[in-house]
Amino acid sequence: MDSRLFAPHVSALKALNAKGVFGLDQDPMICKVSDERTKTFQFYSGVNLTTNSSISPAGRSIRRFEGVDESGNKLHLKETRGIFADSYHKGGDFYGESKGIGRLIPTVLAHGDVTGRWQTTDSHEWCVGELRKQFRVHRHYLIVLKVGGPLSKFRITEELVTALRDALQAHTEAYRKGILHRDISIGNILISENGGGLLIDWEFSKPIANPEVRVMARTGTWQFMSAHPLLNPSGAVEHALVDGLESFFHVLCYVILVHCQHKFPKQLLKSHLKSVYDAWFLEEDNEEDNEDNEDNEDGKEGEVVGGYAKRRALANCFMAEEPRLPHDPLRDLVIALEDVIGVRYKMPPTQKARTIYEGLRAKYDMTDEELEEQPVWRYDETMRKLNESSQWMLDTFNKALEDPRGLKAKPVRRKFLSTNCKRIRKTLKARSNRGSTNQGDSGQAGGSGSKRKRTDVHGLGSKKARKGGC
Repeated sequence: MDSRLFAPHVSALKALNAKGVFGLDQDPMICKVSDERTKTFQFYSGVNLTTNSSISPAGRSIRRFEGVDESGNKLHLKETRGIFADSYHKGGDFYGESKGIGRLIPTVLAHGDVTGRWQTTDSHEWCVGELRKQFRVHRHYLIVLKVGGPLSKFRITEELVTALRDALQAHTEAYRKGILHRDISIGNILISENGGGLLIDWEFSKPIANPEVRVMARTGTWQFMSAHPLLNPSGAVEHALVDGLESFFHVLCYVILVHCQHKFPKQLLKSHLKSVYDAWFLEEDNEEDNEDNEDNEDGKEGEVVGGYAKRRALANCFMAEEPRLPHDPLRDLVIALEDVIGVRYKMPPTQKARTIYEGLRAKYDMTDEELEEQPVWRYDETMRKLNESSQWMLDTFNKALEDPRGLKAKPVRRKFLSTNCKRIRKTLKARSNRGSTNQGDSGQAGGSGSKRKRTDVHGLGSKKARKGGC
Protein backbone atom coordinates (compact mmCIF):
# COMPACT_ATOMS: atom_id res chain seq x y z
CA MET A 1 0.00 0.00 0.00
CA ASP A 2 1.22 3.50 -0.80
CA SER A 3 3.08 5.10 2.09
CA ARG A 4 1.06 8.31 1.61
CA LEU A 5 -1.99 6.47 2.92
CA PHE A 6 -0.52 6.00 6.36
CA ALA A 7 -0.67 8.36 9.30
CA PRO A 8 2.17 7.53 11.70
CA HIS A 9 1.15 10.37 14.04
CA VAL A 10 -2.15 8.66 14.96
CA SER A 11 -2.37 7.70 18.63
CA ALA A 12 -0.92 4.42 19.80
CA LEU A 13 -4.37 3.40 21.07
CA LYS A 14 -5.50 2.46 17.56
CA ALA A 15 -2.42 0.31 17.07
CA LEU A 16 -3.00 -1.37 20.42
CA ASN A 17 -6.57 -2.23 19.41
CA ALA A 18 -5.37 -4.00 16.29
CA LYS A 19 -2.54 -5.75 18.12
CA GLY A 20 -5.00 -7.07 20.68
CA VAL A 21 -7.60 -8.25 18.15
CA PHE A 22 -5.12 -10.07 15.91
CA GLY A 23 -2.52 -11.00 18.54
CA LEU A 24 0.30 -9.11 16.84
CA ASP A 25 3.82 -8.54 18.12
CA GLN A 26 4.46 -5.52 15.89
CA ASP A 27 2.47 -2.33 15.35
CA PRO A 28 0.01 -2.51 12.43
CA MET A 29 -0.25 0.01 9.59
CA ILE A 30 -2.59 2.92 10.26
CA CYS A 31 -4.52 3.82 7.11
CA LYS A 32 -6.16 7.20 6.45
CA VAL A 33 -9.34 7.16 4.34
CA SER A 34 -10.93 10.32 2.94
CA ASP A 35 -14.59 9.37 3.37
CA GLU A 36 -16.78 10.86 0.63
CA ARG A 37 -19.98 10.49 2.64
CA THR A 38 -18.95 12.31 5.83
CA LYS A 39 -16.30 14.53 4.17
CA THR A 40 -13.89 13.60 6.97
CA PHE A 41 -10.77 11.49 7.35
CA GLN A 42 -11.29 8.09 8.97
CA PHE A 43 -8.45 6.00 10.39
CA TYR A 44 -8.24 2.23 10.28
CA SER A 45 -5.57 -0.33 11.11
CA GLY A 46 -4.65 -2.57 8.17
CA VAL A 47 -3.17 -5.86 9.32
CA ASN A 48 -3.30 -9.09 7.35
CA LEU A 49 -2.92 -8.97 3.56
CA THR A 50 -5.59 -11.39 2.29
CA THR A 51 -5.46 -10.71 -1.47
CA ASN A 52 -2.62 -9.36 -3.58
CA SER A 53 -2.53 -8.24 -7.21
CA SER A 54 -2.88 -10.93 -9.87
CA ILE A 55 -0.35 -11.49 -12.65
CA SER A 56 -2.92 -11.22 -15.42
CA PRO A 57 -2.77 -8.54 -18.13
CA ALA A 58 -6.08 -7.13 -16.86
CA GLY A 59 -6.15 -5.83 -13.33
CA ARG A 60 -6.27 -2.77 -11.08
CA SER A 61 -3.52 -3.48 -8.51
CA ILE A 62 -6.12 -4.64 -5.98
CA ARG A 63 -5.01 -5.49 -2.47
CA ARG A 64 -7.23 -6.50 0.43
CA PHE A 65 -6.50 -6.35 4.14
CA GLU A 66 -8.09 -7.51 7.35
CA GLY A 67 -8.17 -4.66 9.83
CA VAL A 68 -9.91 -3.00 12.76
CA ASP A 69 -11.52 0.36 13.48
CA GLU A 70 -10.78 2.61 16.46
CA SER A 71 -13.03 0.49 18.69
CA GLY A 72 -11.33 -2.76 17.77
CA ASN A 73 -14.10 -4.04 15.47
CA LYS A 74 -12.86 -6.18 12.59
CA LEU A 75 -13.27 -4.89 9.03
CA HIS A 76 -12.31 -5.50 5.40
CA LEU A 77 -10.15 -2.86 3.65
CA LYS A 78 -9.66 -2.79 -0.11
CA GLU A 79 -7.12 -0.74 -2.05
CA THR A 80 -7.44 -0.43 -5.83
CA ARG A 81 -6.99 1.77 -8.88
CA GLY A 82 -10.61 2.51 -9.72
CA ILE A 83 -11.73 3.67 -13.16
CA PHE A 84 -12.29 7.43 -13.26
CA ALA A 85 -15.08 8.18 -15.76
CA ASP A 86 -18.59 9.64 -15.74
CA SER A 87 -20.09 6.33 -16.90
CA TYR A 88 -18.60 4.41 -13.95
CA HIS A 89 -19.88 4.72 -10.40
CA LYS A 90 -17.62 4.02 -7.46
CA GLY A 91 -18.02 0.80 -5.55
CA GLY A 92 -19.01 2.59 -2.36
CA ASP A 93 -21.83 4.47 -4.10
CA PHE A 94 -23.53 1.27 -5.25
CA TYR A 95 -24.03 -0.18 -1.77
CA GLY A 96 -26.24 2.71 -0.68
CA GLU A 97 -28.43 2.34 -3.77
CA SER A 98 -28.82 -1.46 -3.70
CA LYS A 99 -32.20 -1.84 -2.04
CA GLY A 100 -33.50 -5.40 -1.88
CA ILE A 101 -30.14 -7.20 -1.78
CA GLY A 102 -28.73 -5.56 1.35
CA ARG A 103 -28.38 -8.76 3.36
CA LEU A 104 -26.16 -10.27 0.66
CA ILE A 105 -23.76 -7.35 0.29
CA PRO A 106 -21.61 -5.81 3.05
CA THR A 107 -22.09 -2.48 4.80
CA VAL A 108 -19.73 0.32 3.73
CA LEU A 109 -17.96 2.04 6.63
CA ALA A 110 -16.02 4.56 4.51
CA HIS A 111 -14.83 5.03 0.95
CA GLY A 112 -13.12 7.60 -1.22
CA ASP A 113 -10.30 8.53 -3.56
CA VAL A 114 -6.85 8.92 -2.10
CA THR A 115 -6.14 12.65 -2.06
CA GLY A 116 -3.43 14.28 -4.18
CA ARG A 117 -3.17 14.79 -7.93
CA TRP A 118 -0.38 12.18 -8.16
CA GLN A 119 -2.97 9.48 -7.43
CA THR A 120 -4.54 9.67 -10.93
CA THR A 121 -2.96 8.18 -14.07
CA ASP A 122 -2.09 10.62 -16.85
CA SER A 123 -0.91 8.42 -19.74
CA HIS A 124 -3.98 9.44 -21.77
CA GLU A 125 -2.86 13.08 -21.76
CA TRP A 126 0.10 12.17 -23.94
CA CYS A 127 -2.00 10.49 -26.63
CA VAL A 128 -4.17 11.83 -29.44
CA GLY A 129 -6.91 10.56 -31.75
CA GLU A 130 -8.11 6.96 -31.57
CA LEU A 131 -5.21 5.90 -29.36
CA ARG A 132 -6.41 8.18 -26.58
CA LYS A 133 -9.76 6.40 -26.48
CA GLN A 134 -8.03 3.11 -25.61
CA PHE A 135 -6.76 4.42 -22.27
CA ARG A 136 -8.74 4.20 -19.08
CA VAL A 137 -8.01 6.80 -16.44
CA HIS A 138 -7.46 5.16 -13.05
CA ARG A 139 -7.53 6.77 -9.62
CA HIS A 140 -6.23 5.44 -6.31
CA TYR A 141 -9.31 4.42 -4.29
CA LEU A 142 -10.03 2.91 -0.87
CA ILE A 143 -13.16 1.28 0.50
CA VAL A 144 -13.74 -0.10 4.00
CA LEU A 145 -16.44 -2.73 4.59
CA LYS A 146 -17.83 -4.51 7.62
CA VAL A 147 -16.03 -7.75 8.26
CA GLY A 148 -16.05 -10.59 5.80
CA GLY A 149 -13.44 -13.31 5.43
CA PRO A 150 -11.80 -14.52 2.20
CA LEU A 151 -13.64 -17.30 0.37
CA SER A 152 -10.51 -19.47 0.54
CA LYS A 153 -10.69 -19.45 4.36
CA PHE A 154 -13.80 -21.65 4.56
CA ARG A 155 -13.85 -24.07 7.50
CA ILE A 156 -15.82 -26.86 5.82
CA THR A 157 -17.11 -27.29 2.27
CA GLU A 158 -20.66 -26.46 3.39
CA GLU A 159 -19.44 -22.94 4.20
CA LEU A 160 -17.80 -22.67 0.77
CA VAL A 161 -20.95 -23.73 -1.10
CA THR A 162 -23.18 -21.54 1.10
CA ALA A 163 -21.04 -18.46 0.46
CA LEU A 164 -21.11 -19.06 -3.30
CA ARG A 165 -24.87 -19.69 -3.23
CA ASP A 166 -25.50 -16.45 -1.34
CA ALA A 167 -23.25 -14.47 -3.70
CA LEU A 168 -25.11 -16.00 -6.64
CA GLN A 169 -28.40 -15.00 -4.99
CA ALA A 170 -27.14 -11.40 -4.75
CA HIS A 171 -26.10 -11.55 -8.41
CA THR A 172 -29.53 -12.92 -9.34
CA GLU A 173 -31.50 -10.32 -7.39
CA ALA A 174 -29.41 -7.51 -8.86
CA TYR A 175 -30.01 -8.89 -12.36
CA ARG A 176 -33.76 -8.96 -11.73
CA LYS A 177 -33.48 -5.27 -10.83
CA GLY A 178 -31.70 -4.58 -14.11
CA ILE A 179 -28.07 -4.63 -12.91
CA LEU A 180 -25.27 -6.96 -14.03
CA HIS A 181 -22.26 -7.31 -11.68
CA ARG A 182 -19.66 -8.23 -14.37
CA ASP A 183 -16.72 -9.04 -12.07
CA ILE A 184 -17.30 -12.35 -10.31
CA SER A 185 -14.02 -13.56 -8.81
CA ILE A 186 -12.60 -15.29 -5.75
CA GLY A 187 -11.69 -11.92 -4.23
CA ASN A 188 -15.18 -10.48 -4.66
CA ILE A 189 -16.99 -13.14 -2.63
CA LEU A 190 -16.57 -12.95 1.14
CA ILE A 191 -17.68 -15.24 3.94
CA SER A 192 -19.73 -13.34 6.51
CA GLU A 193 -19.46 -13.82 10.27
CA ASN A 194 -22.51 -16.09 10.28
CA GLY A 195 -21.08 -18.35 7.56
CA GLY A 196 -23.07 -16.89 4.68
CA GLY A 197 -21.77 -15.16 1.58
CA LEU A 198 -21.37 -11.52 0.53
CA LEU A 199 -20.86 -10.20 -3.01
CA ILE A 200 -18.65 -7.10 -3.19
CA ASP A 201 -16.91 -4.88 -5.78
CA TRP A 202 -19.83 -3.49 -7.78
CA GLU A 203 -17.95 -0.68 -9.55
CA PHE A 204 -17.97 -2.63 -12.83
CA SER A 205 -21.72 -3.28 -12.60
CA LYS A 206 -23.86 -1.88 -15.39
CA PRO A 207 -27.57 -1.34 -16.11
CA ILE A 208 -28.81 -4.04 -18.47
CA ALA A 209 -30.98 -1.46 -20.23
CA ASN A 210 -27.84 0.42 -21.32
CA PRO A 211 -25.89 -1.95 -23.61
CA GLU A 212 -23.59 0.80 -24.89
CA VAL A 213 -19.90 -0.14 -24.61
CA ARG A 214 -18.23 2.35 -22.25
CA VAL A 215 -14.63 1.44 -23.07
CA MET A 216 -13.15 -1.01 -25.57
CA ALA A 217 -11.81 -3.40 -22.94
CA ARG A 218 -12.85 -6.60 -21.21
CA THR A 219 -14.58 -6.37 -17.87
CA GLY A 220 -13.73 -8.63 -14.95
CA THR A 221 -10.87 -10.51 -13.31
CA TRP A 222 -8.82 -12.39 -15.91
CA GLN A 223 -8.52 -15.70 -14.05
CA PHE A 224 -12.28 -16.02 -13.61
CA MET A 225 -13.64 -14.42 -16.78
CA SER A 226 -15.66 -16.72 -18.98
CA ALA A 227 -13.77 -18.13 -21.95
CA HIS A 228 -15.99 -16.29 -24.45
CA PRO A 229 -14.68 -12.71 -23.92
CA LEU A 230 -11.11 -13.97 -23.49
CA LEU A 231 -11.24 -15.60 -26.92
CA ASN A 232 -12.37 -12.33 -28.53
CA PRO A 233 -10.64 -8.94 -28.83
CA SER A 234 -11.19 -6.45 -26.00
CA GLY A 235 -14.64 -4.87 -26.18
CA ALA A 236 -15.72 -7.05 -29.11
CA VAL A 237 -18.43 -8.87 -27.11
CA GLU A 238 -20.73 -7.47 -24.44
CA HIS A 239 -20.71 -9.12 -21.01
CA ALA A 240 -23.91 -11.16 -20.59
CA LEU A 241 -25.63 -13.03 -17.75
CA VAL A 242 -24.18 -16.34 -18.90
CA ASP A 243 -20.64 -14.93 -18.56
CA GLY A 244 -21.27 -14.14 -14.91
CA LEU A 245 -22.66 -17.62 -14.26
CA GLU A 246 -19.62 -19.19 -15.89
CA SER A 247 -17.40 -17.05 -13.66
CA PHE A 248 -19.12 -18.48 -10.56
CA PHE A 249 -18.28 -21.94 -11.88
CA HIS A 250 -14.61 -20.99 -12.41
CA VAL A 251 -14.39 -19.64 -8.86
CA LEU A 252 -15.84 -22.87 -7.47
CA CYS A 253 -13.47 -25.05 -9.52
CA TYR A 254 -10.42 -22.97 -8.61
CA VAL A 255 -11.15 -23.17 -4.87
CA ILE A 256 -11.76 -26.92 -5.12
CA LEU A 257 -8.53 -27.57 -7.02
CA VAL A 258 -6.42 -25.43 -4.68
CA HIS A 259 -8.09 -25.98 -1.30
CA CYS A 260 -10.20 -29.18 -1.40
CA GLN A 261 -9.54 -32.91 -1.43
CA HIS A 262 -8.79 -34.62 -4.75
CA LYS A 263 -6.22 -36.94 -6.32
CA PHE A 264 -4.98 -34.79 -9.18
CA PRO A 265 -1.14 -35.17 -9.46
CA LYS A 266 0.90 -32.17 -8.29
CA GLN A 267 2.61 -31.26 -11.55
CA LEU A 268 -0.56 -31.68 -13.60
CA LEU A 269 -2.42 -29.50 -11.11
CA LYS A 270 0.16 -26.71 -11.34
CA SER A 271 0.11 -26.90 -15.13
CA HIS A 272 -3.69 -26.86 -15.23
CA LEU A 273 -3.98 -23.84 -12.95
CA LYS A 274 -1.45 -21.95 -15.04
CA SER A 275 -2.97 -22.74 -18.44
CA VAL A 276 -6.65 -22.41 -17.53
CA TYR A 277 -6.60 -19.45 -15.15
CA ASP A 278 -3.43 -17.45 -15.85
CA ALA A 279 -2.45 -17.98 -19.49
CA TRP A 280 -2.53 -15.08 -21.96
CA PHE A 281 -0.60 -14.02 -25.03
CA LEU A 282 -0.41 -11.35 -27.68
CA GLU A 283 -2.01 -12.04 -31.04
CA GLU A 284 -1.13 -9.91 -34.06
CA ASP A 285 -2.64 -9.58 -37.51
CA ASN A 286 0.69 -9.46 -39.33
CA GLU A 287 3.02 -12.42 -39.60
CA GLU A 288 6.05 -10.22 -38.97
CA ASP A 289 6.92 -8.78 -35.58
CA ASN A 290 5.50 -5.26 -35.49
CA GLU A 291 8.49 -3.95 -33.57
CA ASP A 292 10.86 -5.04 -36.32
CA ASN A 293 8.59 -4.21 -39.25
CA GLU A 294 9.57 -0.88 -40.86
CA ASP A 295 6.16 -0.68 -42.55
CA ASN A 296 4.37 -0.70 -39.20
CA GLU A 297 3.33 2.94 -39.29
CA ASP A 298 0.39 2.70 -36.90
CA GLY A 299 2.44 1.14 -34.10
CA LYS A 300 -0.19 -1.47 -33.22
CA GLU A 301 1.14 -3.95 -30.71
CA GLY A 302 -1.38 -6.78 -30.97
CA GLU A 303 -4.33 -8.00 -28.93
CA VAL A 304 -4.15 -9.74 -25.55
CA VAL A 305 -6.19 -12.94 -25.75
CA GLY A 306 -6.59 -16.19 -23.84
CA GLY A 307 -9.22 -18.69 -22.77
CA TYR A 308 -8.27 -21.58 -25.06
CA ALA A 309 -7.47 -24.00 -22.25
CA LYS A 310 -10.53 -22.81 -20.34
CA ARG A 311 -12.78 -23.49 -23.33
CA ARG A 312 -11.19 -26.89 -23.88
CA ALA A 313 -11.61 -27.87 -20.22
CA LEU A 314 -15.32 -27.01 -20.29
CA ALA A 315 -16.01 -28.69 -23.61
CA ASN A 316 -14.27 -31.89 -22.46
CA CYS A 317 -15.87 -31.97 -18.97
CA PHE A 318 -12.47 -31.75 -17.26
CA MET A 319 -13.76 -31.54 -13.68
CA ALA A 320 -15.89 -34.65 -14.09
CA GLU A 321 -12.99 -36.73 -15.40
CA GLU A 322 -9.53 -35.58 -14.31
CA PRO A 323 -9.23 -34.39 -10.68
CA ARG A 324 -10.82 -37.56 -9.25
CA LEU A 325 -12.87 -35.71 -6.66
CA PRO A 326 -14.35 -37.64 -3.71
CA HIS A 327 -17.84 -38.97 -4.37
CA ASP A 328 -19.81 -36.46 -2.34
CA PRO A 329 -22.33 -33.63 -2.90
CA LEU A 330 -19.52 -31.22 -3.87
CA ARG A 331 -18.50 -33.43 -6.79
CA ASP A 332 -22.13 -33.82 -7.84
CA LEU A 333 -22.51 -30.02 -7.77
CA VAL A 334 -19.46 -29.45 -9.98
CA ILE A 335 -20.49 -32.09 -12.51
CA ALA A 336 -24.07 -30.78 -12.70
CA LEU A 337 -22.85 -27.22 -13.33
CA GLU A 338 -20.21 -28.32 -15.83
CA ASP A 339 -22.83 -30.33 -17.71
CA VAL A 340 -24.78 -27.15 -18.44
CA ILE A 341 -22.04 -24.54 -18.81
CA GLY A 342 -19.84 -26.76 -20.96
CA VAL A 343 -22.49 -27.00 -23.69
CA ARG A 344 -21.66 -23.41 -24.59
CA TYR A 345 -18.29 -24.56 -25.97
CA LYS A 346 -19.29 -27.82 -27.61
CA MET A 347 -20.04 -28.23 -31.29
CA PRO A 348 -23.68 -27.34 -31.99
CA PRO A 349 -25.88 -29.82 -33.87
CA THR A 350 -25.35 -29.89 -37.62
CA GLN A 351 -28.08 -28.80 -40.01
CA LYS A 352 -28.54 -32.43 -41.02
CA ALA A 353 -29.10 -33.45 -37.39
CA ARG A 354 -31.64 -30.65 -36.98
CA THR A 355 -33.52 -31.68 -40.12
CA ILE A 356 -33.78 -35.27 -38.85
CA TYR A 357 -34.88 -34.08 -35.40
CA GLU A 358 -37.56 -31.77 -36.81
CA GLY A 359 -38.82 -34.60 -38.99
CA LEU A 360 -39.18 -36.86 -35.94
CA ARG A 361 -41.00 -34.14 -33.99
CA ALA A 362 -43.43 -33.65 -36.88
CA LYS A 363 -44.07 -37.37 -37.25
CA TYR A 364 -44.25 -38.48 -33.61
CA ASP A 365 -45.76 -37.06 -30.44
CA MET A 366 -42.70 -37.50 -28.21
CA THR A 367 -42.88 -37.82 -24.44
CA ASP A 368 -40.57 -35.78 -22.19
CA GLU A 369 -38.37 -38.84 -21.68
CA GLU A 370 -38.05 -39.35 -25.42
CA LEU A 371 -37.23 -35.68 -26.00
CA GLU A 372 -34.42 -35.84 -23.43
CA GLU A 373 -32.81 -38.56 -25.53
CA GLN A 374 -32.59 -36.26 -28.53
CA PRO A 375 -29.16 -34.44 -28.76
CA VAL A 376 -30.66 -31.46 -30.62
CA TRP A 377 -33.36 -30.95 -28.00
CA ARG A 378 -30.84 -31.28 -25.15
CA TYR A 379 -28.52 -28.73 -26.75
CA ASP A 380 -31.29 -26.19 -27.42
CA GLU A 381 -32.84 -26.64 -23.98
CA THR A 382 -29.48 -26.22 -22.22
CA MET A 383 -28.62 -23.08 -24.20
CA ARG A 384 -32.06 -21.65 -23.41
CA LYS A 385 -31.55 -22.38 -19.71
CA LEU A 386 -28.10 -20.78 -19.76
CA ASN A 387 -29.21 -17.52 -21.33
CA GLU A 388 -32.62 -17.15 -19.71
CA SER A 389 -31.88 -16.86 -15.98
CA SER A 390 -29.67 -18.05 -13.12
CA GLN A 391 -32.45 -19.87 -11.27
CA TRP A 392 -31.26 -23.26 -12.52
CA MET A 393 -27.84 -22.59 -10.98
CA LEU A 394 -29.34 -21.51 -7.65
CA ASP A 395 -31.43 -24.69 -7.62
CA THR A 396 -28.29 -26.76 -8.24
CA PHE A 397 -26.45 -25.12 -5.32
CA ASN A 398 -29.46 -25.59 -3.03
CA LYS A 399 -29.70 -29.26 -4.00
CA ALA A 400 -26.08 -29.77 -2.93
CA LEU A 401 -26.68 -28.02 0.40
CA GLU A 402 -29.78 -30.14 1.05
CA ASP A 403 -28.03 -33.44 0.26
CA PRO A 404 -28.31 -35.68 3.37
CA ARG A 405 -24.69 -36.83 2.95
CA GLY A 406 -23.61 -33.34 3.97
CA LEU A 407 -20.65 -31.14 3.03
CA LYS A 408 -18.30 -31.66 5.97
CA ALA A 409 -14.86 -31.92 4.32
CA LYS A 410 -12.20 -29.57 5.68
CA PRO A 411 -9.82 -27.58 3.47
CA VAL A 412 -6.46 -28.96 2.40
CA ARG A 413 -3.27 -26.88 2.45
CA ARG A 414 -1.09 -27.51 -0.61
CA LYS A 415 2.27 -25.93 0.16
CA PHE A 416 3.66 -26.71 -3.30
CA LEU A 417 1.30 -24.16 -4.86
CA SER A 418 3.10 -20.82 -4.80
CA THR A 419 1.23 -17.77 -3.56
CA ASN A 420 0.23 -14.83 -5.70
CA CYS A 421 3.05 -12.75 -4.20
CA LYS A 422 5.72 -15.27 -5.20
CA ARG A 423 4.28 -15.64 -8.69
CA ILE A 424 4.20 -11.88 -9.17
CA ARG A 425 7.83 -11.47 -8.11
CA LYS A 426 8.91 -14.32 -10.37
CA THR A 427 6.98 -12.91 -13.33
CA LEU A 428 8.28 -9.37 -12.90
CA LYS A 429 11.84 -10.66 -12.61
CA ALA A 430 11.44 -12.67 -15.82
CA ARG A 431 10.03 -9.64 -17.64
CA SER A 432 12.88 -7.49 -16.38
CA ASN A 433 15.44 -9.99 -17.65
CA ARG A 434 13.78 -9.93 -21.09
CA GLY A 435 13.77 -6.14 -21.17
CA SER A 436 9.97 -5.84 -21.09
CA THR A 437 8.44 -2.66 -19.75
CA ASN A 438 4.96 -4.09 -19.18
CA GLN A 439 3.45 -2.88 -15.94
CA GLY A 440 2.02 -6.29 -15.22
CA ASP A 441 -1.37 -6.06 -13.59
CA SER A 442 -1.38 -2.32 -13.02
CA GLY A 443 -3.64 -1.59 -15.98
CA GLN A 444 -6.31 -3.15 -18.11
CA ALA A 445 -5.28 -5.05 -21.19
CA GLY A 446 -4.92 -2.64 -24.05
CA GLY A 447 -5.02 0.35 -21.77
CA SER A 448 -2.14 0.27 -19.32
CA GLY A 449 -0.18 2.92 -21.18
CA SER A 450 3.00 0.86 -21.26
CA LYS A 451 4.88 -0.76 -24.10
CA ARG A 452 4.54 -4.54 -24.38
CA LYS A 453 6.97 -7.08 -25.74
CA ARG A 454 5.49 -10.03 -27.58
CA THR A 455 5.94 -12.36 -24.66
CA ASP A 456 3.76 -13.79 -21.98
CA VAL A 457 4.18 -15.06 -18.47
CA HIS A 458 4.39 -18.69 -19.54
CA GLY A 459 7.10 -18.59 -22.16
CA LEU A 460 4.81 -18.59 -25.18
CA GLY A 461 6.72 -15.72 -26.69
CA SER A 462 7.39 -16.97 -30.19
CA LYS A 463 4.86 -16.78 -33.00
CA LYS A 464 5.09 -20.54 -33.52
CA ALA A 465 4.54 -21.31 -29.88
CA ARG A 466 1.63 -18.87 -29.74
CA LYS A 467 -0.17 -20.52 -32.63
CA GLY A 468 -0.25 -23.75 -30.65
CA GLY A 469 -2.60 -22.15 -28.13
CA CYS A 470 -2.36 -22.12 -24.38
